Amino acid sequence: MMQNQEDSSWLYDKDSLQKVFLILMTLIIFGEITQSPATALADTSTLDNLEEDFDKYGYQRVWGAVGLGASSFAVGALINLTRKTKIKCGISMVFSDYHVAFYCFAGLMAGALLVATLLKFKDHERDEQSQHDLKYLLRLLSSIHFISILLVSFFMGICNGVVYGFLFWHLENLGASQLVMGTASIVIYGAEVVMFFITHRIISVIGHICVLHLGLVCYSIRFLVYSQLVNPWWVLPAEILQGFTFAAVWTALTSYLALAVPSDSFATLQGILHGVYWGLGCGVGNMLGGVLVDFFGAVFTFASFSFAAAVVMIVFVVVQIWCVKPKGLRDGYDELDGDLSSGVGEKGKIEQVGETHPKHKTSSSSVHPEVAAAQALPGADFN
Repeated sequence: MMQNQEDSSWLYDKDSLQKVFLILMTLIIFGEITQSPATALADTSTLDNLEEDFDKYGYQRVWGAVGLGASSFAVGALINLTRKTKIKCGISMVFSDYHVAFYCFAGLMAGALLVATLLKFKDHERDEQSQHDLKYLLRLLSSIHFISILLVSFFMGICNGVVYGFLFWHLENLGASQLVMGTASIVIYGAEVVMFFITHRIISVIGHICVLHLGLVCYSIRFLVYSQLVNPWWVLPAEILQGFTFAAVWTALTSYLALAVPSDSFATLQGILHGVYWGLGCGVGNMLGGVLVDFFGAVFTFASFSFAAAVVMIVFVVVQIWCVKPKGLRDGYDELDGDLSSGVGEKGKIEQVGETHPKHKTSSSSVHPEVAAAQALPGADFN
């Protein structure tokens, strides 16, 4: 009896396996290229149509976690029904029909396509002001403050890619049953759903940047637990931290960056954030994780990322303390030039210049930046 009963690669010709791999890789690359803008455009359409009701964005985003969790559980159950034991070369082996997953994927994508045709986008006229907005957006993101945030989002994307690419593989090698992995998925998506609803409370207390600090700490703890696992069931407490490492972090990133720009720049900003986190981050995480697991093993890989997350967190804290943060708000933008702001009040209060962008109006001309940002989060009420 083989240790992994579903490892049937030895039954097939090596050249045939390489051919199938190349075909699948080509399909995946093409699929990723065509679908990568989808979530960014969906977020942009949501923010555009919500107008001043940014507090409802989180309630929209939470359904992504609900759908992912429900479909993962349902498809996994269907695949489990196709499991059959067959005798090959005198060896008893278990086979599953993974065609079910592809059929379900095709059906869900067809439904998503129909829904996508109903999305509405606002037309923004290109004038001198919009050209100024684009120039200002680039200057904004080139500041040390925002560069460090984008780099942290890139690193967290790498961590996310490593977790999703190799955690369940590692659990299977430890002898985890389908029940363990199914329960882990429920814990993961359940933690995300809960956190999407309460993140605004956490941000209102500790602020956006501290939420990113907390996310890095939780990643360090998760990877440390993975590297020390002996009993697969002990992965469940660590998966509760998924609520912090993804739901809380993603909400903080989206709201913090969106409040820095007017609605004209939502699409550009969402494209940058999604590209950095999901495109570059998760892609590098999958490739780098694969190389490290192949050469050094999963235990070393997870331990290394635990250490790396702790180091990145310390560096990020130092950078945020040291760097000069934007000083004011004007038309939705954090000001980068002293001559564009009338000054900064005591205790970090911002004195706004001119009229506030209509998408980011507040009830006072002087507002703490964290409170102003928290107003855009799901369920927040600061009247």
